[in-house]
Amino acid sequence: MPVAATAAGGGRRLLSALLDFGALFTASKSFRNNAAIGSRTANRLGLHVVRVVVAHAVMGLRMRLFGLAVPAADRRVFFADGILIKPDFLPPEHFRRIRDEVFAYDGRIREFVEGEARTRRAIFDDADRAQAPATLALETYKPLARLMAMADGGAPPTWSVECIVHGANDPQTVLHSDTFHPSAKCWLYLDDVGPEAGPFVYATGSHRLTWRRLVWEYRRSLIARDLHDGHSEDGSFRADAADLAALGLGAATPRPVRANTLVVANTYGFHQRTPAPAGARRRAIYAFARSNPFLPAPLPPVGVAGGLLRRARRRYFAWQDRETVAGRVPGRSVFHGPLDR
Repeated sequence: MPVAATAAGGGRRLLSALLDFGALFTASKSFRNNAAIGSRTANRLGLHVVRVVVAHAVMGLRMRLFGLAVPAADRRVFFADGILIKPDFLPPEHFRRIRDEVFAYDGRIREFVEGEARTRRAIFDDADRAQAPATLALETYKPLARLMAMADGGAPPTWSVECIVHGANDPQTVLHSDTFHPSAKCWLYLDDVGPEAGPFVYATGSHRLTWRRLVWEYRRSLIARDLHDGHSEDGSFRADAADLAALGLGAATPRPVRANTLVVANTYGFHQRTPAPAGARRRAIYAFARSNPFLPAPLPPVGVAGGLLRRARRRYFAWQDRETVAGRVPGRSVFHGPLDR
C-alpha cells in the first residue's frame, strides 16, 4: 500500500477518534455509531454513568432556574412527576382560531413512517404568518414559553403541527426513554384523545435519577451496543413492566385528555403511545427541545443568536427535504396537502 494512502487512512482514523471523543461532551447518544460512547471498556469503568450524572446535574440547575418564572404549583408537579397536564390551557377564542387555521392548512407536510404508523408534521414559519397568525403566536405565548423553558432548561424548542396516524408495528408504542438526560416534549391537543385514539403514556416519577436508575443505566450501557431493537443501540433505551418494578416505579399509565389540554413531559422518563386501531388519528400542536446537556446555559433565541438559530433551522429542514425527495432518507416523504389527508 502506498505510503500516502496509509498516512491518509491513519489521518481519517485519528480524526474519527477525535470527533467521537468530542461528542462525549454533547447530546450525542449512539452506542452503535460512536466508538467512544459505545466502548465496552469505558462503560465498564462508568463512562455512561458519569455522562448521565453530570448531564442531570447541569440540566437540573438550568431547569430550576427557568422554573422560577413558572407558578409554584406547576413547578412542584412537574419536578415531582416528570409530567404536567393542564386542561383548558388556552382561552377558548384563541384555541378556536388555532383549530381553524390548522384544519384549513394546505401546504408542505413532512411524513415519517415507523412500522405502519405515520407521523405527519407541518412546521409553520414566518412565511405562514398571514394564514396562521394564532398558531404562530403560540411560540411567544408567555405561559407556554415559560413552561417549556422550565422543562427544557431554556433550550429553544422546535414547534410544529402534528398528526399521528396509528398503525401496526409502531415502535413508539414500546415504553422507552428518549435519551440519557432531561429533554422536553409538549402537546397541545386539538381534539379529544380518548383510549381509542392512542393517548400518551407516562410512568410517573421515572424521570428521577435514583440509585436504582443509575444501576439500571450502568447495566444497560454494557450491552447497548449489541442490542438490535433499532433504538436502544442508538441511546433510546427500551423498558418493560419488569424494569419499572425493579426501579421501584408504578405502572406506566395512559393519559386521555380533552381538546385544549396541554401536556408537558420530561422524556428522560419512560413513555410511549397507547396502541390504537389502524387509521386512528391524534392531532396536536407539538414542541420538542433537546440541547447540549453539558452547557451551563443555552444559546438564547433572541437578537443575533435568534436570527442565526432560525436560519440554521430553515437550512437544516431544507436540506432534509432535499435528501427526502432524492430518496436518501428511508421512511420519510414530503408532500403538499392537508395534514390529515
